Amino acid sequence: MKLIGNFFRDNFNNRKKFIFFIIILTVAIFLRLFFLTKGYILGDEPLYSIRGLTWLDVLYGSDQVTTYNLIEKDAWWLNLSFHDHPPLVFAIHHIFFSLFGVSLLVARLPPAIFGIFTVILSYFIGKKVYNKDFGLLVMLVSALNVMMSFFSRVSLMESIAIFFILLGFYFFLLTLDNKKFLPYFGIVLGLSFLAKYTAFFALPVYLIIFVFFRRSYFTEKRFYLSTLLALVVFSPVIIYNFFLYRNVGHFDLQFSYLLGQDVTYWSSLAGKVLTGNIHQRFIGIKNYIIYLSPFFIFFTLVGFVYFLCRVKKIVKEPKILTLFLLTFSFLLSLFLVGSSFRFLVYSVPFFCFLVAISIFSVINFLKNKNKVSLYIFYFLLGLFFMSELIISFNANILGVVNNSIGVGSFIFLDAYKDNDYGVDELGNYFKKELFQKRSLIDPHFSNKIINDRAEKLRLDNYKEEYAGENILIIHDGRLHPKTMNWVLADLTFNHGWPVIGLGDFIQNWDFISNNSVFRDSDCYFIISTNKTARSRIARTDPNLMAIDLYGKVLQEYGFVPYLVKNDEGEVVFEIYKGIISDFSILGRIVIEKRGVN
Repeated sequence: MKLIGNFFRDNFNNRKKFIFFIIILTVAIFLRLFFLTKGYILGDEPLYSIRGLTWLDVLYGSDQVTTYNLIEKDAWWLNLSFHDHPPLVFAIHHIFFSLFGVSLLVARLPPAIFGIFTVILSYFIGKKVYNKDFGLLVMLVSALNVMMSFFSRVSLMESIAIFFILLGFYFFLLTLDNKKFLPYFGIVLGLSFLAKYTAFFALPVYLIIFVFFRRSYFTEKRFYLSTLLALVVFSPVIIYNFFLYRNVGHFDLQFSYLLGQDVTYWSSLAGKVLTGNIHQRFIGIKNYIIYLSPFFIFFTLVGFVYFLCRVKKIVKEPKILTLFLLTFSFLLSLFLVGSSFRFLVYSVPFFCFLVAISIFSVINFLKNKNKVSLYIFYFLLGLFFMSELIISFNANILGVVNNSIGVGSFIFLDAYKDNDYGVDELGNYFKKELFQKRSLIDPHFSNKIINDRAEKLRLDNYKEEYAGENILIIHDGRLHPKTMNWVLADLTFNHGWPVIGLGDFIQNWDFISNNSVFRDSDCYFIISTNKTARSRIARTDPNLMAIDLYGKVLQEYGFVPYLVKNDEGEVVFEIYKGIISDFSILGRIVIEKRGVN
């Protein structure tokens, strides 16, 4: 209790500041948690969530090669990391799924919580850089920023990774004041690397500041202990890559790309191709205009001007210099990794500090000038914060449950508008249909590592008291990987329900029709409509496009589909239910007549 009392006394001895802190925190919580499960499931959300859930390095429904495809036998080190990302974010999701079950809310809860922590952390960093007033201002800007709140509401890596990057920054500031914090800094730095490799762009900045301002630290045992602790924390990735290189001759996807290793099966991935040349990456920075408000961009540019005007003084102040160098470092990272949406956001927390610096400097300047000018600036400042709140509210709350308020870049940003593809609704349908049931048919995977690990997962989740059922789930072969990973991967890996594509189903019809277990099994057949996301091949393959005729013929024969609808009331999936022998032969005849493979 004494420690808590000291904490509040040191930070909130002024009652008004404490109330202001609570108000900002309440706004941050509202923008990050309210209607958290609404809206579309963003691109890579299922790809990360399913791996956090199952701890399998599998991209279900995707042809991307993972380590399981490269290694013949299962090995202990495969549990330490993943082929394309470090393990910390997946581990946090795994803990949440284990504690609270599987749902979109649980998948998005860790980013939301860490996003709230980031807002709180920005106060303490701001306080350390300048003072408490500055900390509160940074906290307010961070709480309201649309990009920060958006990434706190989706199950991607960025929110958690940004928190650990800023936590590393905070502990670095502590080490500048007292070398006793060096070991703690090492641990947090290792955690930031373990969250996402993007955190490495902070490392050169910390080394530069140490060299020019704390060179004596290099003779301290604590410094080398800090380095050792960072390596120990990051060791799962180091060990993973050591064994991966020994087995296949290259490192994981990200390190092989950064080191220029020629890995043919990863060289054509969209994220790597779209980075473009240096000129294209520089031009790509303009994307900030799409995702940030005009007010925010203006104050950020003012912050950069402030740095240029006071550079001679700032280079003598290690804390402020670290802030600006980190901003530049993560901006420069875009030239290496590209300027897509998820990479742009890593600079935004530091932009929030620049916005606060520009506001802070203008206020301090006007205090000694005409008071009328100061009041006019306060009025404009109120418009800025109101604009930021409405933009975030539109993008993250109203935009996913209703129509947004107003138009124009000061109120609404079109970049945050997207469609609801009904992916979670499809998942909820099967949760209700298969509630307290267990599969009597074990799915089989051609890859032995995946097959063995999936079998272990099924045994871990086995419920003897549930009713055993023979059920086969068939999809039309057109589903987008996000649907495959969020809905079908959970059904087959975690719960043992056999899932098969229509093409494979037809190809194996002779076996299925002559097997009494399959022939008399219940069957769910999923047909996607053009209102949901489909795989790239489904948009061009005429055979797959012709599957819509299959649903029409089934209806002619008396089948009534269950219609899965999105929030707009549009039909996104049709689900036909029956006994396999009732309609699979019909389906085969129809498909053969229509020329569908």
